[in-house]
Amino acid sequence: MPKREKSKSQIAWERKLGEVRHDLNAYRSLCDQKDTQIRELKERISELESKLQEKEDWISRLLEYTEMNPEDMKRKISCEKDAVRLMEGFRWIGEFLNNGRMM
Repeated sequence: MPKREKSKSQIAWERKLGEVRHDLNAYRSLCDQKDTQIRELKERISELESKLQEKEDWISRLLEYTEMNPEDMKRKISCEKDAVRLMEGFRWIGEFLNNGRMM
Protein backbone atom coordinates (compact mmCIF):
# COMPACT_ATOMS: atom_id res chain seq x y z
CA MET A 1 0.00 0.00 0.00
CA PRO A 2 1.54 3.31 -1.01
CA LYS A 3 2.20 5.92 1.62
CA ARG A 4 -0.31 8.69 1.41
CA GLU A 5 0.97 12.24 1.37
CA LYS A 6 -0.45 14.62 3.88
CA SER A 7 -2.48 17.54 2.73
CA LYS A 8 -1.62 21.10 3.70
CA SER A 9 -4.57 21.19 6.08
CA GLN A 10 -3.38 17.98 7.78
CA ILE A 11 0.14 19.39 8.13
CA ALA A 12 -1.26 22.64 9.54
CA TRP A 13 -3.49 20.67 11.91
CA GLU A 14 -0.58 18.57 13.16
CA ARG A 15 1.56 21.68 13.63
CA LYS A 16 -1.24 23.35 15.59
CA LEU A 17 -1.76 20.16 17.62
CA GLY A 18 1.97 20.12 18.45
CA GLU A 19 1.80 23.73 19.60
CA VAL A 20 -1.21 23.00 21.76
CA ARG A 21 0.48 19.95 23.30
CA HIS A 22 3.58 22.05 24.00
CA ASP A 23 1.47 24.75 25.65
CA LEU A 24 -0.44 22.13 27.63
CA ASN A 25 2.80 20.64 28.95
CA ALA A 26 4.04 24.12 29.89
CA TYR A 27 0.79 24.84 31.75
CA ARG A 28 0.94 21.49 33.53
CA SER A 29 4.49 22.24 34.63
CA LEU A 30 3.40 25.68 35.84
CA CYS A 31 0.47 24.13 37.74
CA ASP A 32 2.83 21.63 39.37
CA GLN A 33 5.10 24.47 40.48
CA LYS A 34 2.13 26.41 41.86
CA ASP A 35 0.86 23.31 43.67
CA THR A 36 4.29 22.91 45.27
CA GLN A 37 4.30 26.57 46.34
CA ILE A 38 0.78 26.25 47.75
CA ARG A 39 1.75 23.13 49.69
CA GLU A 40 4.84 24.90 51.11
CA LEU A 41 2.76 27.95 52.07
CA LYS A 42 0.15 25.74 53.77
CA GLU A 43 2.93 24.08 55.77
CA ARG A 44 4.31 27.50 56.75
CA ILE A 45 0.83 28.68 57.77
CA SER A 46 0.41 25.55 59.86
CA GLU A 47 3.76 26.16 61.59
CA LEU A 48 2.88 29.79 62.30
CA GLU A 49 -0.56 28.87 63.62
CA SER A 50 1.08 26.34 65.92
CA LYS A 51 3.54 28.93 67.23
CA LEU A 52 0.71 31.43 67.69
CA GLN A 53 -1.33 28.89 69.65
CA GLU A 54 1.70 28.13 71.81
CA LYS A 55 2.19 31.84 72.56
CA GLU A 56 -1.50 32.28 73.33
CA ASP A 57 -1.25 29.36 75.76
CA TRP A 58 1.74 31.01 77.44
CA ILE A 59 -0.14 34.30 77.72
CA SER A 60 -3.12 32.53 79.26
CA ARG A 61 -0.90 30.78 81.80
CA LEU A 62 0.90 34.02 82.67
CA LEU A 63 -2.39 35.87 83.10
CA GLU A 64 -3.66 33.08 85.30
CA TYR A 65 -0.43 33.13 87.33
CA THR A 66 -0.58 36.90 87.82
CA GLU A 67 -4.31 36.72 88.50
CA MET A 68 -4.90 39.48 85.95
CA ASN A 69 -7.33 39.71 83.09
CA PRO A 70 -6.16 40.83 79.63
CA GLU A 71 -7.42 44.41 80.14
CA ASP A 72 -5.50 44.77 83.41
CA MET A 73 -2.37 43.43 81.74
CA LYS A 74 -2.75 45.89 78.85
CA ARG A 75 -3.09 48.76 81.33
CA LYS A 76 -0.04 47.53 83.24
CA ILE A 77 2.03 47.29 80.06
CA SER A 78 0.89 50.76 79.01
CA CYS A 79 1.90 52.18 82.39
CA GLU A 80 5.30 50.48 82.14
CA LYS A 81 5.84 51.93 78.68
CA ASP A 82 4.89 55.38 79.95
CA ALA A 83 7.32 54.99 82.85
CA VAL A 84 10.12 54.03 80.47
CA ARG A 85 9.39 57.07 78.29
CA LEU A 86 9.38 59.30 81.37
CA MET A 87 12.69 57.89 82.61
CA GLU A 88 14.23 58.39 79.15
CA GLY A 89 13.03 61.99 79.27
CA PHE A 90 14.64 62.51 82.69
CA ARG A 91 17.84 60.89 81.42
CA TRP A 92 17.87 63.22 78.43
CA ILE A 93 17.30 66.27 80.68
CA GLY A 94 20.09 65.10 83.01
CA GLU A 95 22.49 64.67 80.11
CA PHE A 96 21.50 68.05 78.73
CA LEU A 97 22.08 69.77 82.07
CA ASN A 98 25.40 67.97 82.60
CA ASN A 99 26.61 68.88 79.14
CA GLY A 100 25.63 72.52 79.75
CA ARG A 101 27.72 72.74 82.92
CA MET A 102 30.81 71.37 81.26
CA MET A 103 31.00 74.23 78.80
